[in-house]
Amino acid sequence: MPRRSRSRSARVLKGATMIEIPEQRPRRGRRGRVVVVVPEHRDHRPLFAPAAVALCAIPATALVHAVAWWAGLVLALSAVVPVVGALAGWLRVRDAAAGAMALLWSGLAVAFGPLTGPLWVLWALSAAVCQAVWLLPRPSR
Repeated sequence: MPRRSRSRSARVLKGATMIEIPEQRPRRGRRGRVVVVVPEHRDHRPLFAPAAVALCAIPATALVHAVAWWAGLVLALSAVVPVVGALAGWLRVRDAAAGAMALLWSGLAVAFGPLTGPLWVLWALSAAVCQAVWLLPRPSR
């Protein structure tokens, strides 16, 4: 059994993890300690995912508007579901607000057309806000 149960203090950068691997066959007079410093886990989610989804929403709602405009009424009414989920505790308020906004916009865009005056502005503002929130760093758990 080694004399020290703890390793000597080593400087490790904030956000990194130190893993110490003890020597398998200790030899006299030799320090066989191996220290591996692993950087913190990086989040590799796509940077522009909300922008891509927003750009795909315009032709998708235009297609549904051309085929079945009445489906917009169902989508607009389904915007209540995320709000109920937030009140019941199933969703965070932030996620429920984003979901309700997306369903409401898509319902109105399907019913009246995605290029209708105020809907175009609402789409641009919500896409910009979602992209900005997406780029904010998330708290680690």
